Amino acid sequence: MKMNRMNKQRGMVELSMIQMMVLLAALGLLIALLYPSVMYSWNKTQFISQYQMIRKAAESYKGGDINFTGVSITALCTEKHLKPESEICTRSATSNAFGGAWTIAPATNPSMTVITATAIPDGNGANLQRDMQKIANNSVLSGQTLTITQ
Repeated sequence: MKMNRMNKQRGMVELSMIQMMVLLAALGLLIALLYPSVMYSWNKTQFISQYQMIRKAAESYKGGDINFTGVSITALCTEKHLKPESEICTRSATSNAFGGAWTIAPATNPSMTVITATAIPDGNGANLQRDMQKIANNSVLSGQTLTITQ
């Protein structure tokens, strides 16, 4: 009689395992579906933070001058307007949140800057440009390069 009860319990354990496997598979699918959106949001937040750091450093570099003549990532790092140990200074070729480079230079009107970010993913470029329009009125996406004039 005891054997019979154990056999009944064995079926319940198998059913519970199947339910657990289905639950884990559903959770894995949900994570796989949300991953790109979550990663874009994370990278966008990091990108905007880096942009604002570069912009603030450029304002510090300019000081009391009326223009940004001579501004560059190298100058910002060398003169410590950006922390020399920051990823923007140490990994200049891959420092932006999407894996590309940052550059900064005076605009045609030297009282403005042109900040450029490369390697913007094709699928996110238009969204990132739209998001940057809210921060800097003049952002242009050309291929995988986003140029922000401010």
